[in-house]
Amino acid sequence: MMKRFLLVFVTVLFALPGLLRAQDTLFTAPDTVCVRQAIRLLPTQTNASSYYWSFCPGTLSSSPTIRNLGGGYQFREPSAIEAIKDDNGRYYAFILNRAEKSLVRLDFGATLANLPLVTPMGSYDTTVPDTGGGMFLMRTKGSWYLFLTGGSNAANSSLARFDFGSSLGNRPLSVNMGNPGGVLNAPKDLYITQEADQYFGYILNAGSSTLVRVNFGTNISITPSFVDIGNIGSLNQPGHLTVSQINGVNRIYVTNTGNSSLTILNFGASLGTTPVGTNLSNLYNNLYQPSGLAYYRDCDRPYLLLANTLSNTAIRVRLNANGDVSSNPADVTAVISAANDFSGPTGMTRFQRDGANLYAYVVNTNNTLTEVKFGGCTRSTVAASTSATPPVYSYDTTGTYTVNLTINDGLPNMRTFCRQIVVLPQPGINISNDTLICQGDTINLIAQSLTADSLRWSPDYNITSTVSNEIRAFPERTTDYRVYFSYPDGCAIDTSVTVRVVENVADAGPDRTLIDGSSTVLGGPLTSRGAEFTYEWSPATYLDDPTKAFPVARPFTNYTYYFTAIHTTPELVCRRTDSVVVRVLCEDIHLPNAFAPESSIDGIRRFGLLNKQLVKLISFRIFNRWGQQVYTSSDLTGGWDGQYNGGAAEPGVYVWEIDGFCPSGQRITKSGDVTLIR
Repeated sequence: MMKRFLLVFVTVLFALPGLLRAQDTLFTAPDTVCVRQAIRLLPTQTNASSYYWSFCPGTLSSSPTIRNLGGGYQFREPSAIEAIKDDNGRYYAFILNRAEKSLVRLDFGATLANLPLVTPMGSYDTTVPDTGGGMFLMRTKGSWYLFLTGGSNAANSSLARFDFGSSLGNRPLSVNMGNPGGVLNAPKDLYITQEADQYFGYILNAGSSTLVRVNFGTNISITPSFVDIGNIGSLNQPGHLTVSQINGVNRIYVTNTGNSSLTILNFGASLGTTPVGTNLSNLYNNLYQPSGLAYYRDCDRPYLLLANTLSNTAIRVRLNANGDVSSNPADVTAVISAANDFSGPTGMTRFQRDGANLYAYVVNTNNTLTEVKFGGCTRSTVAASTSATPPVYSYDTTGTYTVNLTINDGLPNMRTFCRQIVVLPQPGINISNDTLICQGDTINLIAQSLTADSLRWSPDYNITSTVSNEIRAFPERTTDYRVYFSYPDGCAIDTSVTVRVVENVADAGPDRTLIDGSSTVLGGPLTSRGAEFTYEWSPATYLDDPTKAFPVARPFTNYTYYFTAIHTTPELVCRRTDSVVVRVLCEDIHLPNAFAPESSIDGIRRFGLLNKQLVKLISFRIFNRWGQQVYTSSDLTGGWDGQYNGGAAEPGVYVWEIDGFCPSGQRITKSGDVTLIR
């Protein structure tokens, strides 16, 4: 059975999701987006003690999962069930057993996804009323109270109260307050609230088909007075009630067991007034001795959920914006369930939200428990968040989605707010595919949509325009170019083209200068390396290996070498080229300062040029100490073997003179001396 308002403390009513005034807005959100559009929600309060965002929660408009959890819960002809979340974050349910005048407590722990722990609370023969009727659970001034009704006639009917103190996990104190004035007659469901400093409520009399007002005054712990305010709204053995407050108007919905009908009692701005009642008959032939009744409001519209005892079905009623049953029969539908999910249901809890899921529980005449779950969907990229500012997320399917935010969960200043976001199909776009280019290349990119108001490219990095449909891009590194389309209906598309860049660097190294006859290693440290790279040097002249990244060069004259690094994959071949200039100095003549013709060491037996870069030798002459010429030649590769006039020249110092040309055409002459050793 469902009582939709839970009293929190002296003057504050727990607001339900969607039952919020304009000043209770907790975040801003777009009204309309399109599939896969990034959504950013902005909280209006950033100093709350806790936040819980649910981006795709279960709603009454979706199809529920219904399952019978079986027996084993110590039920004995249960007549009523109540459920709530305690201040300690634990979910509890209480069941009133008709057969043995006892209570059972179910402890689900921190989540309703758990199977509950069962605690039989024992028999309260002197407290629990005969033939149990209904229950109502409330919290005020930091304490929890459970009220029970029961009885089959005016003589044995009564109201009882259980005091749990600060936690529903405590062992309660109990008192039976009787039936002052004999007003109660087979009482069933009840509801108690507070307005200003007054506690009062209502009880359904099934025996007399009347509504009874319960007055506690300013103290919820005293024995109340009862006032029978008669049959309003054609009550007929009323069994269950639930309460709503929509647009400042209070209503009590009542199921009538006697003729399978629904009555709405309209109290206006205050539940303390005498209501106006309307009997809506059997809701287009969908009611079959209705028992359980629960109310919930999604952001779009309020709903009722009823359980039928005779047909073992659940009926969902989509109320209009004012909380009344609409004239459209399609707004009253049977919720599909498997066989034996229900078995003569006798009572239903109020709805409990646990994360993205919405739960209600039903007790059955065969002593089993049924779970009704409106589960959260999986169509958002982020399911939930506990951050003050939630992460950016999106929906992958069209539809209308509810976003819920709860702040200060479990505290007296707990607040809940929801917004609906309509997700439209993504408009048609034409956009370039992801692509692969070589570093240094340019690619044409296209992004078009016939219905878009505008588009914007980002980042503004190596592109020719940020607002054109066609652009040229030449990134030096792999880049995601995002394209943001704006549409007049609020829809937006944030998509991207990835330009993957093969980062291929050819580093031939710095230019360098060599002295005659020396060598150098070409190549620089920035060259890209890896199995997918090969290398080419051109020209290959005077290189030890033109396919190495770092070859050895021994040029005899100035050379410019071109180095190409080649990246090869099945998709693409990329080539990058760099160059290096090697200059060879031709500024001196190099000869040894001694030689020994009879030496066993090859290389010192002949006296000749060490230079490699001379291209022409006019003369190479050698003189003894008397000025006689002992050797002359114009052969660059020749040399004196120490012979003179057919015999061995004497040891000693000899003078040489050389006259020749460098590759540049520069003439070079030089003289010096050499020692002949024997």
